[in-house]
Amino acid sequence: SARTATPSDRPALSRLINLPAVFVGVSLAATDLVDDQFKILPAADVCNSGSAAGTFDGAALPAPGTQLPLGKHTLSASYTNCARTLDSITTNGSSSATYNIVDPLLLNGTIESSAVNLRVANTAAGSPAQDTTVNGSGLITQSGQLVNNIETSSSTYTPSSGATFKNNLTNNLATFSSGSVTVKTVTQIAATGIPTIQQIRQDFNSSAYSIGATSYVVTGFLQFTLNVTGQSSGEVIVKANGVQIGRAYVDVNGQLVYEANGAIPIFSQPPFPGKLFGRVGTKFSSK
Repeated sequence: SARTATPSDRPALSRLINLPAVFVGVSLAATDLVDDQFKILPAADVCNSGSAAGTFDGAALPAPGTQLPLGKHTLSASYTNCARTLDSITTNGSSSATYNIVDPLLLNGTIESSAVNLRVANTAAGSPAQDTTVNGSGLITQSGQLVNNIETSSSTYTPSSGATFKNNLTNNLATFSSGSVTVKTVTQIAATGIPTIQQIRQDFNSSAYSIGATSYVVTGFLQFTLNVTGQSSGEVIVKANGVQIGRAYVDVNGQLVYEANGAIPIFSQPPFPGKLFGRVGTKFSSK
């Protein structure tokens, strides 16, 4: 029978539900070589200790401060004990990001990530232990439009079949097979340029992956309309080998509730070494 998720179940269930999108985000570690305007960072800003080596379209990186061009290009990075003091993240392994972007404002286009033994860990004292390794590739498809100061944006995160996500603290290893996660936002842009998010929707498009001998499938949606009572809704179902083990749903008060029917595998929340495509709408300046 269903039970209200315990304090430990809630984050475990949330991470399990969002695993495909998190995988793709982590695998984009190559974008740590650039800032939020997609300008090449000085080496000292990438790693405070350890090292990072990068290439752009197979050749040497442009000089620090150079903004990468629009179109289709590949940014690659290899990290060796690359530690950042600011967020206490240490990165090892390789990552690449092949982007094909034609719209400098809304980032309409795609970005394909690839990771080889990419391990990211949070070493901050007093922080929850975090240690993750990812292998394989993923795809983000981004679309958006701006009409009358209302920006709508959609990002779909799709891990490739066979890509893996490992929690090094528990040795849980997830292997992706199919499905995706889509995140849609509606944002109002004030005359001052300040954005205010009005609505967020997540669609879980039969995300499928296995952990050991157990096959998981996540379906459903969650939609949150901010500052409007009664307009949030949705339900997400998690099944293991065809049997429901948990769900997340929006109750009548607009609150997100987690419910568990069985054991939830544990995945530590990984630190994000890369910049998620859906969060970087100002990367390419038109200036």
